[in-house]
Amino acid sequence: MTQALKQPRYDRRMFAGAGVDAIRESIERDGWSPIVIDDRPGAVYPEHAHEAAKLLVFLRGSMEVETGDQRYNCTPGDRPVISGSMRHAARVGQDGCTFFWSAQVRGNA
Repeated sequence: MTQALKQPRYDRRMFAGAGVDAIRESIERDGWSPIVIDDRPGAVYPEHAHEAAKLLVFLRGSMEVETGDQRYNCTPGDRPVISGSMRHAARVGQDGCTFFWSAQVRGNA
């Protein structure tokens, strides 16, 4: 049995300057199924967990993502991967936030 990560994998500015289509193609090649989410300023995601890993890529605005005692201020180009069963919460920044939210469709996380 694989043990879940204690912290997400966080690749700061991994996609900085890349276009939306190029980002989508890249994460689909890596086995993810992205959808675009556009959140209003101040939206809150209470603490929760997903059964399977989730990948996010931030396109516009900002979001603070909290996992345990770690906080990540996610901005355009950032790519966190949150492993399955990892408890996390988030708050959208003052300008709202647009991001890819992706379920894994084949193993490469």
